[in-house]
Amino acid sequence: MTVFVGSRYQYGTVTYLALTPDGDAHPVLHYSPSDVTNQTLKTVVCSVGDRFDTVAFDVYGDPTLWWRIAELNPHVDTFTELKPGQVIKVPA
Repeated sequence: MTVFVGSRYQYGTVTYLALTPDGDAHPVLHYSPSDVTNQTLKTVVCSVGDRFDTVAFDVYGDPTLWWRIAELNPHVDTFTELKPGQVIKVPA
């Protein structure tokens, strides 16, 4: 499946579709191991009400960067699945 023609995702494979709180589906691609090793990662312990977009706002000041977090956490199926105490990876 080709996603976002002209972007770095053009030849990526969709790992899953992440659902936003309003029900929109967005394709999410998982980083290849080489991409992950070239990044500084940190962990975030989720709190009540956290979603990828709220964590992105807390970390980057921009909720639209949710996809950076979603790509590193393919075990999380939806934005609303973050549970209090759950640990996720975040690119620093």
